Amino acid sequence: MAIDKRWKKVATKLQDSCLYGKNKYWTIGKQNRWMDVHLYAIDWLIKNESKYSSNVLDKELQKVVNIKFPDRTFSDKYRPLFLSKILGLIENYPSSKQAFKTTPAYQRIKNSEGKQFMVDELLSKQAEKFFFWGGLHSLVNRHAADNRNAIDSFEIYPIFFLYELIKKLTPSYPYGKISEFELTYLIITREKNSDVEECLEDILAYRNSSFNGSSKDEVEKYLIDSIKDKQFAKPDNRMSGILNLVKFFNIVDGVLQTNIETEPEMLDRLSKFKLLESNNQLIKFDQNDKEKYLD
Repeated sequence: MAIDKRWKKVATKLQDSCLYGKNKYWTIGKQNRWMDVHLYAIDWLIKNESKYSSNVLDKELQKVVNIKFPDRTFSDKYRPLFLSKILGLIENYPSSKQAFKTTPAYQRIKNSEGKQFMVDELLSKQAEKFFFWGGLHSLVNRHAADNRNAIDSFEIYPIFFLYELIKKLTPSYPYGKISEFELTYLIITREKNSDVEECLEDILAYRNSSFNGSSKDEVEKYLIDSIKDKQFAKPDNRMSGILNLVKFFNIVDGVLQTNIETEPEMLDRLSKFKLLESNNQLIKFDQNDKEKYLD
């Protein structure tokens, strides 16, 4: 098998990203990803926070949610609500030091109850605001020898990155679709929106491997094997939890694809995003105003 030097470079990047404890790739965490559970839990907290002490409240929440949704595990310490923080629906978890606080975005969703299409629209727009790194993911991994994973080197809007990538992939078979392998091994380690061209080149090279002396299967095996040793961990990003909220996306058998009927609107939103980016008007994470980009 002849492996192109491109894949050696990609493998080196993967190894750096997947070194145990680093986790240098897009992630939304590993907790509860069902928005009906999140909205129910947030509503329950609003109504019941004053009824329990702070050290009992999370246990009561866990109990009532698990009764309501027995097949969707909801653990304690409010960790399952991390996705709601990423989406800008809540500002903080309740504690002895601060009251539970939701956001205007959550209130807009609450005001749209009974109109699912409006709720879906609002959640889709909040998903677009996912900015990585946005100050929410911990920079410290207690399991790592060097317990700082440096994901603050990321400065990217993953959803808009995918919009642009899909647009550029449209002329290439399979026409604007992204496979699970491509997402996991060729996309989620990208750190800047400007990385889209290099990412596109890697995906096209992978799809056209047979013209460069190897097959797609051989490239896949090479990259998978590059992080097979125990000092590495396969990317476990659980991105479907946020991708499923984007109204322009469908995920079928692990393949990300766009809804043809809404693709023009997606491209229009991408154009507006690119204009803001070129004019340096994008609101990014600011340590001094941590929630501004989520408004």
